[in-house]
Amino acid sequence: VAKKLLKSGAISAIKVENKERQGFKRSKAAERKRSLNERPGGIGYQPYASSHPMEEESDQTAPSSSRPAVKSLYESFVSGGNLDEDDPKHFERSAEKPKESHTEKRQGNTIYVRCDNVTDDVLRNCFSSFGSIVNISVEMDKNCGFVTYEKIESADKAIGEMNGATFNGTKLRVSLARRQPLILSILS
Repeated sequence: VAKKLLKSGAISAIKVENKERQGFKRSKAAERKRSLNERPGGIGYQPYASSHPMEEESDQTAPSSSRPAVKSLYESFVSGGNLDEDDPKHFERSAEKPKESHTEKRQGNTIYVRCDNVTDDVLRNCFSSFGSIVNISVEMDKNCGFVTYEKIESADKAIGEMNGATFNGTKLRVSLARRQPLILSILS
């Protein structure tokens, strides 16, 4: 049908342009960005190009080195110690949760003992010589136990002497318990 219409002259054939001249069509927005970047002092994104003439002069006089640029980048960030004390946000943070200094030595009267086949009796026999024991709790499935002494000094002495010692062929690991339970009999 199309061939008959072409022969009769009712429609004309589409002319094919050279493929060298034919290409993709850019959008108007992309064309605007391209024209802005081509102009000197354009507003668009210019990677690795300085926008200030003073920077260009200093780049030409200084030796090419990436260290000063990296250093200035790190210096531009505010570290936790450089906060302004006049800043109201600084006071809000400090009022919410006062941080304890990490330099203080942790103290407590409960010690953590890690050993294979640990039982209540084993802990009582091993650690009763360091002071009077208030509480002993054992977690059989985790192979560990907790011993709570009446005094902090007793716990410190037990940690110092028993950490690394062997009992029934297994090495004991003794340290201060992370969470110190609050026992009323000690406080009153």
